[in-house]
Amino acid sequence: MAHRILLVEDHTASRTTLAILLETSGYDVDTAANGREAVELLAKHGYDVVVSDIQMPTMDGVELYRHIQRWWPHLARRVVFMTAHRSSNGPQTDAQGSPYRPLEALQLTAPARSGGVRACSGCLGGLKRRA
Repeated sequence: MAHRILLVEDHTASRTTLAILLETSGYDVDTAANGREAVELLAKHGYDVVVSDIQMPTMDGVELYRHIQRWWPHLARRVVFMTAHRSSNGPQTDAQGSPYRPLEALQLTAPARSGGVRACSGCLGGLKRRA
């Protein structure tokens, strides 16, 4: 069974491109355009990893992360933040590490299933791809 990833990105072209890349790598992917949509999907489905932009309308990635910590704490260490606007003065979260650029987020290598990864660090590489 393929692992399920929730991809949260407000920019339509980026969301579509990243979803296609993940799907062709063998993952089941659901998408949301903002944190509010992501919360609705999280309430309905189980996910192995959440890959989220930080700067989004309606509910940003920081607020989404706080919801995940509260309602789905098992996922809090399986969140990968990405942004096209990396800077040293980026948004502060309770997560450790810095957000990745979108393509970096796809190249992460630490296993997510162990639960021992840090939020914002490698989650995708350890997931089994569908046959």
